[in-house]
Amino acid sequence: MAPPPGAVPPPPAAQRPPHGAPQGPPPGAPYGGPQGSPQQQPAQQPVGNAQQIQPLQGEPPLTLYRDRRPIVLQPGTDIDRFGDAAGNVTYAIRTPYSRRSLPPQWSSRPYHAFRVQRPMHVLRGTAVPWFEQPGGGTAFVLPGAISDLITDGTIVELQGPDAQRPPME
Repeated sequence: MAPPPGAVPPPPAAQRPPHGAPQGPPPGAPYGGPQGSPQQQPAQQPVGNAQQIQPLQGEPPLTLYRDRRPIVLQPGTDIDRFGDAAGNVTYAIRTPYSRRSLPPQWSSRPYHAFRVQRPMHVLRGTAVPWFEQPGGGTAFVLPGAISDLITDGTIVELQGPDAQRPPME
């Protein structure tokens, strides 16, 4: 079955690390760069054996994130995403686009920023270099679709200056 239009293709099987191996591009990958960090570090707390959280259909696969671990995002943490409310992959707010390692064409998707209202179990990871971008941004895979989390009051959408698009660099 073909992936949905605009879906991120997973790395070829030959490039996937064995279970438990470090994540990231294979040695000699044609691109990479210095590891970056988001402009704002979110409030987070490590969690033990949290429920397995997975990206929803059409979202980047977990293989595109290294150093994955379950954490709890605390109220007041700001996150954002390029895409609609049917997805569940977000980043630390205003993470430059190139640090997200998303497909270049996704930069034209609608941009949305959110604030966490209640403690929320998420999967945190660092974007690996991909799509000729350096990666290094902090990603958060949420436990459900953005639309569901807005409906139940776990997050609220930010407006105005708090929802300014991040740099594309």
